[in-house]
Amino acid sequence: MKSLEGELNAVVDSACERFTEALGWPLRFGSESDFTNEPPKSGELIAEVHDGKTSRGFLRLDQPESTAAACHYAAACQLSRVLADLCTRLAQSEQALTDRGLVIDQLLQTESLETAAAIAPHRTLAAIEQFLFAAVGLAEAWAGSFVMLDPVGNALKLRASVHLPARAVPQYHELLPIERELLQLAEVCEIRQEDVAKSLVLPMGARSALVAPVRTAAGTVGLIFCYERRQTPFSAAAYRSLAAVAGQVGKLLDREVLVAENSRQRRLSDEVHVASSRLSACIVSPLVNNTGLDVAIKSLSASELGGDLCDVFPVGPKQVAFACGDAVGHGVSAAMVMSVVRGAFRALVASDPQRLRHPELVLEQINATLQGVTRSEQFMTLVAGHLDVEARTLEFSNAGHPYPILLRSGVCQPLSTHGIVLGVLSQATYQRQKIELIPGDVLCFFTDGVSEATDHQNELFRNNGIENALEGRPIETAEQAVVAVWDALWRHLDGRQPADDMTLLALKIN
Repeated sequence: MKSLEGELNAVVDSACERFTEALGWPLRFGSESDFTNEPPKSGELIAEVHDGKTSRGFLRLDQPESTAAACHYAAACQLSRVLADLCTRLAQSEQALTDRGLVIDQLLQTESLETAAAIAPHRTLAAIEQFLFAAVGLAEAWAGSFVMLDPVGNALKLRASVHLPARAVPQYHELLPIERELLQLAEVCEIRQEDVAKSLVLPMGARSALVAPVRTAAGTVGLIFCYERRQTPFSAAAYRSLAAVAGQVGKLLDREVLVAENSRQRRLSDEVHVASSRLSACIVSPLVNNTGLDVAIKSLSASELGGDLCDVFPVGPKQVAFACGDAVGHGVSAAMVMSVVRGAFRALVASDPQRLRHPELVLEQINATLQGVTRSEQFMTLVAGHLDVEARTLEFSNAGHPYPILLRSGVCQPLSTHGIVLGVLSQATYQRQKIELIPGDVLCFFTDGVSEATDHQNELFRNNGIENALEGRPIETAEQAVVAVWDALWRHLDGRQPADDMTLLALKIN
């Protein structure tokens, strides 16, 4: 602050001139080098003006030539000392203003760094260092440090220091009792060297320290120390300043966590999107022309990844394999169970299409596979089987899935065969049911997300809702059957969001 330094010198010079004019005694102000060629005389007054950090100069009162004026000189010396004291206080005030200006500059730089840290998290440490520098300046302290809990919370690790080498900051392999106590602080406190337990966290040369807890949304994560080598207590302003700085550091750390969380969420969302596109709930492979089978599917997942399975694919001339299932829960875990079951079903059929003549054995093998790779609470319902379009026969088995519905001549009837859900008992067995079909028959398979959908009064759609949607109206195609049920389902929901994955499959014999 060059302008302030010049103003101080001008003020002191002016005071010396007025002193000399008023008392007749020459009082001069200058640096030590200004008086190098004038060695002081015995008894001559020389008073230093000091700003608290460095010497700013000296006041020198020339000694009288005659002894008669000695008594007047003594009085002039007293006044000179008073003036020197006033000049010293002025210099200290000027230095304090200079320090405050540096702190304000640092705070302004910190604000820009804080904004940059929100965009580039790697700059967070630089912003914290600027905050720490500001804390030391505002508290008028000697040095400072910021320590932070390690990821497992076993020890405090140094993250930043000001006016102090890292090796000088006390660090321990595990939390000391005093460190645990300080981490429980609700506000800024002062510790002194006289307290032996607390002195363990003071660096060599420090006699006291102000300590502020740094809190985030997750709790207290670290401490800011402002160290002092003098015995003088910290001011109330220092307490307030350190508390404010600790609060800003906490907000900055929260922001960094938020940015990191957002980044992880974006990455996870991208991965889920890719998985969702590759793990579609419904797969209808191209069927051989003129199979005499009409297929339609509707499906909606309650989350990015669904647990419903719907698979239809040819296994020979006018031979079709199908599966409709529902993994417990929603999201990633349900999708993983569903993918295991789909993979097992496809692999078993591909290795020997004739297996589907005994769908109960296929379900037993799938159950053993699922039970071996998942926990007992990760189970799945499934109805799967084989449809011979030429012979017009349906053979299927059911593992805890809602009964399929057969629409024939405008009337619905449930195909009631049942068995335990997949993935619970390793020795589970299943039943096989065989149905003779006629042209115009519509087979409707669905997951419990359809039958258990609730309206605003928590009334279930139930199997009755499906049957009412199909009966009493002409159904010429599988698509018409699906649309009829789907429209009735959404009228039942009446704007309410589905709580579960919903899948509907219709197969019509032409």
